[in-house]
Amino acid sequence: MTRLIITSIVLSLLFSCCKHKESSNTKSIDDVSIDYLTKTELRNLRKNKNKTHLEAAHKSPLREPIKDKDYFYEHQKDICKKADLEEIKTNKQYCVARLIYSIPYLNEEAVEFLDLLSKRMEASFAEKEVMYYRFVLTSVLRTEKDQRILQKVNVNATPSETSHYFGTTFDISQTRFLLGNSDESVYSYRLRNVLARELLKLQEEGKCYVVLESREKCFHVTVIL
Repeated sequence: MTRLIITSIVLSLLFSCCKHKESSNTKSIDDVSIDYLTKTELRNLRKNKNKTHLEAAHKSPLREPIKDKDYFYEHQKDICKKADLEEIKTNKQYCVARLIYSIPYLNEEAVEFLDLLSKRMEASFAEKEVMYYRFVLTSVLRTEKDQRILQKVNVNATPSETSHYFGTTFDISQTRFLLGNSDESVYSYRLRNVLARELLKLQEEGKCYVVLESREKCFHVTVIL
């Protein structure tokens, strides 16, 4: 009888601890302290220029830019098979914004990278006992026509070849995130700093190149194949 009581108490304590841990993960990002990005971190987020991204992108199975969206969707099955392209959609890990100047397709390894980044972000939030926030993809695979149109409205768009042509590159909003699985947008530089540090770690591991684009408020990311 005594042993049963002790066991009951232990289980009760364990349940209480689990409930506490679970409830502690309901903190907002505003409830925790996040350090500013250091000068070194900012420098490392801007050191890899367009040339470096292009060199990495040229290793993609997609060897040439796609003419336009009509051509892509007309030959979609063949292009995706030859170039190992996969469609990406909003899910529990990240959000794909409404795309105007690109289409939601990436190389298979780039899709795997997004899954890895999501897991790293989730672990970082869990360590801080913070709710999960999904990052938002704002630009993915561009056609030549997309790039020409974009150059007219975005001074940041390169007038020459872009790594966005090859399915290895995407842009992530710096400050816009979605709270959990909801559609509630959260704009936060604290969240930006969490994302920046995870991207820097992946860059240091040789998995990607990152550029912090100030005017467009995005991270320009190219996955290294």
